Amino acid sequence: MANVQQIKRRRASVESIGKITNAMQLVSTSKSKKAVDLLYHSREYYMEIERMLGNILKQEDKDIFSIGPKDGKDATLWIIVSSNLGLCGSFNSQVFKKFESAKKGKDDQYISIGTKAEAYLKRNNLEIFEDFSMLSDILFNAISKKISQIISRKVKEGEISHVKVVYTKYINQITSEPKIFDLYPLTYNNKDNDNEETANEKKSLTSIESEISKKEDLRSFVRFYSSVVLYGLLTESMASEQVSRRVSMENATSNSKELVDKLNIEFNRTRQAMITQQIAEIIGGSE
Repeated sequence: MANVQQIKRRRASVESIGKITNAMQLVSTSKSKKAVDLLYHSREYYMEIERMLGNILKQEDKDIFSIGPKDGKDATLWIIVSSNLGLCGSFNSQVFKKFESAKKGKDDQYISIGTKAEAYLKRNNLEIFEDFSMLSDILFNAISKKISQIISRKVKEGEISHVKVVYTKYINQITSEPKIFDLYPLTYNNKDNDNEETANEKKSLTSIESEISKKEDLRSFVRFYSSVVLYGLLTESMASEQVSRRVSMENATSNSKELVDKLNIEFNRTRQAMITQQIAEIIGGSE
């Protein structure tokens, strides 16, 4: 049985860790609220763009958006969205498992977003074409525009024929799910999210589609679409990360409290045993 001083030191250590995790929980709660608010604002916009694309693809030949040569490489550009920091549970590992479950080719290329994705790709000897480690909601717009330019150039030059994004979709304050989004060739990824549109919404959507259809080159929609959707997927991942970190810190704080309670019981038992032993020695000595 450990002595009293050892138990006291261990209890103090656990209490200290509990204070840290509690502080981190408060910070992550604030950040998760901000991230979810940003997500709800962007989700409505990028999902409307997706619905618009779905309606266009119903009326037009899907190859109308093809901007690459027909004899281009059958290669995929993978965009992996992770976090910069840890202590967010299985957030990053679930993304990497999803990526590992997908079929990949020898000519595939990789873009990492977040330091964890960068480290993962390097650890698996996968060459990184571009890295965006400085992940921040302030930079989301710039990152999405830069990547959309890379996509446009690589597809036109025939270096790639597919673009896939591995990200985490936010569902609620407890649940998130890693997903693979097909960014190019343009396909409608959210058929399950279709809702009935009002007459005004249909009229507005038809007007937008007709404006795009009047353009001499519909392919210009590819860059716009990829930039908007990428921004949306980044906000999805950030909200999922912050919520995952909040839950992890909440669990860690709860576990530390339980451990402190157990150590208090062990401390009292040990001290009581010592006192009982001392009393027994005194009684034995007096006899």
